[in-house]
Amino acid sequence: MADLETPAKKYYTIAETAQLLSVNASKIRFWEKQVGLLKPRRNETGSRTYTQADLGRLKEICRLIQKGYTLKGVKQAINQRIAAPAHRQSVLEGLREVKNFLATLRQAPSETDVDTRSEQSNASLQATPGDVQVTKSNS
Repeated sequence: MADLETPAKKYYTIAETAQLLSVNASKIRFWEKQVGLLKPRRNETGSRTYTQADLGRLKEICRLIQKGYTLKGVKQAINQRIAAPAHRQSVLEGLREVKNFLATLRQAPSETDVDTRSEQSNASLQATPGDVQVTKSNS
């Protein structure tokens, strides 16, 4: 299975794809059925046509098989890679929410700020003995 540079074309026949990957066309059809991650387009005559994205996926399948993966393992590995951006996005969104929450906390007055302000207010309201007249009530 060669790792050749793929010539830039919009669509490739199964024969061209097989030649680029150095595998049999029957193997590509087998991978389509077994791995289930390839859905090549069909041209007007019903022949399979592969895009650059399909070639990339097939190269990845070849690479994983060369590393010793089973077809089930290939499917799992590719599905995890596909799911990774979505998972990463949800993690990033969670981190943004935490960041916004922390920013809100920084902007809000803290309890120590409120306590300090209360003490200052109480101190300014306290009177000295000469400031207040005390009257006795007869209750």
